[in-house]
Amino acid sequence: MRILEIFIKNYRSIGEDEVKIDFSSSNILFLIGQNSVGKSNILNTYELFWNTSKHVDTYDFHWTKKDNPIEIEATVEVYTEDFKCWCYKENKLKIKQKIYPDNTRDFLYWSKEENKFKKFPTATAKYFISQLPMPVRIPGLEQIGNTTNAVSELLHAIFKKGIGLSLQFNQEPNDVVRESPVMKSLEEKLNISISNVFKGVFYPIWTLIKM
Repeated sequence: MRILEIFIKNYRSIGEDEVKIDFSSSNILFLIGQNSVGKSNILNTYELFWNTSKHVDTYDFHWTKKDNPIEIEATVEVYTEDFKCWCYKENKLKIKQKIYPDNTRDFLYWSKEENKFKKFPTATAKYFISQLPMPVRIPGLEQIGNTTNAVSELLHAIFKKGIGLSLQFNQEPNDVVRESPVMKSLEEKLNISISNVFKGVFYPIWTLIKM
């Protein structure tokens, strides 16, 4: 599944005038601005959206006012048949979460029949959200130690999802991981993304990894 748009309201520096993040034409997003203008808040909201058990505090609400819930809405391109019945148009599903001060959540989907948001069964909504891209924070490359740990945690999470390793005699796990199809795919995607911004740069992902 691919996220096309995200809308955010009432989260920290973001008020009733919602912020829209558009991924429909690109998989790369640059957030550029001065310190303390809310760049991190956009990243935080997706983590809050994806991790449905994550708690909120008073300061997470706009101006610490808890009259209105935090609202995070995502438009998603759906590739599997499991969720086609919830789509408002072909292969597109809108899902919204409203998060309240007591850490309860409403899960909603956009109904094409009624042209409004309706309640999404909680178990189905949580399963759907768990299939969306996992948020991973990787600090700036100047902090090589933190970057190494972040990439390692990402890879461990991937392999924990059921991707096993088959070791031959005298093979080291690091070598098998480095040559695995998963690692090759990650390296290819990473370098495509980097080369779109920094022409001619090649970044061997395994130089960051401590397994």
